[in-house]
Amino acid sequence: MANEDFTTWAYETDPGADIGITASTVTWVNLETRAGPKSWFADDFSLGVGVDAVHEWEMQVVAWFGAAGAAIVFWELASELDDNTGIRDPWGLNVYVAQSGSTTLWLVGYEAGAIEGFDPYVMGGTEFDVFFQRLSIDADGGVPGKGQFTLQLYSDSGRTVLLDTLVIDAPVLTVADNASFIYACQTWTSDTTSRRSSGYTKDLNLDPSASVVPQAMFQKLHI
Repeated sequence: MANEDFTTWAYETDPGADIGITASTVTWVNLETRAGPKSWFADDFSLGVGVDAVHEWEMQVVAWFGAAGAAIVFWELASELDDNTGIRDPWGLNVYVAQSGSTTLWLVGYEAGAIEGFDPYVMGGTEFDVFFQRLSIDADGGVPGKGQFTLQLYSDSGRTVLLDTLVIDAPVLTVADNASFIYACQTWTSDTTSRRSSGYTKDLNLDPSASVVPQAMFQKLHI
């Protein structure tokens, strides 16, 4: 399957006009990540119950501005349209990949305001590096067999130099049953202190290679 054409995606909330879209790339410049207003870029998506999957993309934070603690979402499956805080509190479900300043890249699963899975990659001063991601979804893995997400972080586009592997179990309600949207950029509205970011998500592929997960298949809905 070819990379996603972001110009066909359905949902953009960008009050500050900080998000730019081309066919291959979602770019944000000086985007407020914590103090609002809410910003995101998303599309309709259904994983399908019992379906394994692989997603790949390239991501980079180019700059941080303002106070420490900025954070930005590069990829997410979620039950509703909102910023990250709005989905998590009080009843939403989401699984996402985010970067927080110079310290950490996360793979996180939330359900009804509570963390159901969290695995961090401590960056150690590499916060402006380009990362090439491969996220595999095992529909029957994890505990209690509701699905498992495995994120492999690579430093090269060929995905041969592995930096780390992050693993979480799916939230109990399961993303397959409840995820309706996929995101390529998303902010929080968690406090009033300005924390801003510039960066991008690029070359998102929802079925990069049948050899990675042979049974991978997708049902993507556009309305």
